[in-house]
Amino acid sequence: MNRRTCLLFWFLSALGVLSGKGIIRDAGASASLWDGFENRPTPPERIAVRMEDCQATRPGVVKSLFEALAGAPKENLVKRGVVEVEGKKYPVYLPKAKPYTVRNTAKKDHIFENTSTRLAVDQKGDGKLTEADNWFANLPVRLGDCMYDVVEIAADGSRLVLQPSKSPLCGVIVGRSCPPFSFKTADGKTISRDGLAGKPFLLDIWSVT
Repeated sequence: MNRRTCLLFWFLSALGVLSGKGIIRDAGASASLWDGFENRPTPPERIAVRMEDCQATRPGVVKSLFEALAGAPKENLVKRGVVEVEGKKYPVYLPKAKPYTVRNTAKKDHIFENTSTRLAVDQKGDGKLTEADNWFANLPVRLGDCMYDVVEIAADGSRLVLQPSKSPLCGVIVGRSCPPFSFKTADGKTISRDGLAGKPFLLDIWSVT
């Protein structure tokens, strides 16, 4: 299981129950058209997205205990574009940044160290962005059940270029397929998404770090 998959699985208990087909659900989630990674569609070729000026906000990065208790500060988003995948349109946002970059110059991809641009994808299309909607530009971005790499962001934020990624499906999105996972329990038993096929289950992963 790669690092992004591990990090995003921490949100599973808050997002909802996983069905036997591997679809992440909540009370208002719609059924996925795809049953899992094996059946996910092949993305189209490179996509150039026109980004226009906008006024939007998203939860910012919590940098102190006070912010953790009081709530994450709001971060302004100044550019918006739309990407269409599998017949669905996904609004994509960029924050105000100088410069925009798809490279991470830090040693790790951790949220507190990653130096690449942190964009946002409105997966539900309702204009209500959450922490789970944020993606770093140096890592694969999920749109529906397809993965994309961010190839380029124009210096002024007016253009965003995506191309199909070879990365396995990752990222937790309510109403979409659960990424493949596999781990061993303390007694050596292997638990995987495929092994739980046909059985409703709740996966709750937590850490004390």
